[in-house]
Amino acid sequence: MVMRIDSPTPARHSISLTPLIDVVFILLIFFMLASSFAKWQGVELGVGQSQEVPQDQPELMIIQITANSGWQHQGSLISAEDMLQRLSQAREEAKALNIMLQPMKGSQVQSLADALGLLREQGFSKVGLVREAS
Repeated sequence: MVMRIDSPTPARHSISLTPLIDVVFILLIFFMLASSFAKWQGVELGVGQSQEVPQDQPELMIIQITANSGWQHQGSLISAEDMLQRLSQAREEAKALNIMLQPMKGSQVQSLADALGLLREQGFSKVGLVREAS
């Protein structure tokens, strides 16, 4: 005689999507926090020839960017607003105005980029960079 033993049928487990949704939301939050929504704009810089900057031309103005993000012109510290007024007056008097920015020792690249952006916003298109004399 054979004894028959019935085993219980295995319960069917449904696949839960909750862990998948949790992972998707965590990734969404990560990428939202890691990305930047600030508007970045570039400043075009032309590469010039290595030569001495002529100091005697009246239409050339050299502005030095100091280590504490200030502006210096002809040896005296000047605010950005005052310098922009001087540049506007010089532009009205001269037919062509060339502006050269010279970063001083210890100045930050961000200060130089801010000065370039400010000059471009005011309509000064002939802006160049001068390396500090050694």
